[in-house]
Amino acid sequence: MKERTVILVAVEAERKALARAISGIEVRQIGVRGCLLRDEWVPESGRVILAGLGGGLNPALACGEVVVDPWPGGFAMPGARAGVIRSSPTILATTTAKAAFRAQTLADAVDMELDMVSAVAAGRGATVISARAIFDVADENLPRGIEHWLTPEGKTRLGPVMLYLAGNPLRLGSLLAMARRSRIALANLARVTAALVGRGGGTASTT
Repeated sequence: MKERTVILVAVEAERKALARAISGIEVRQIGVRGCLLRDEWVPESGRVILAGLGGGLNPALACGEVVVDPWPGGFAMPGARAGVIRSSPTILATTTAKAAFRAQTLADAVDMELDMVSAVAAGRGATVISARAIFDVADENLPRGIEHWLTPEGKTRLGPVMLYLAGNPLRLGSLLAMARRSRIALANLARVTAALVGRGGGTASTT
């Protein structure tokens, strides 16, 4: 019998992208920092693929590249590479914060959910593979206040985004560029996650 596989994501945009691209597998939205995660969503003795966008810490990583940790034996996928992913309790929005976190952890990419998911998985005998498509690269500062752009559940807050734009209408160009990068990164994430799913078992529903 094949092991059961579940895909966990933090935010709504990730869930929609993966649900469109991958059929026959549960896709669960666990919220920012895993605030919605339920133990029963992690299959006992099964496999979790934690997928989403992440921040780049390794200067060699380009926007849209997908970091996989751990790298499955024999796996090969253009645009994906093995690397170390570590969790931060907050968004690393500045180059200084990214460099300090990389020096401390030796991580190539950062998220905010892996620690939570790994702890639950360990208690249920499940394995975890993390896949993070790089949204912001190591030498890039994110917009001030970006930590307020998502609800804890992982939905976009339009108010803070519009407030950021109102502060300087010229920021519209950067917002549009961020949207384009997000679409590219999500498309690459879906492609790599689908390939990872193909290496294991699955369930019959997508939620």
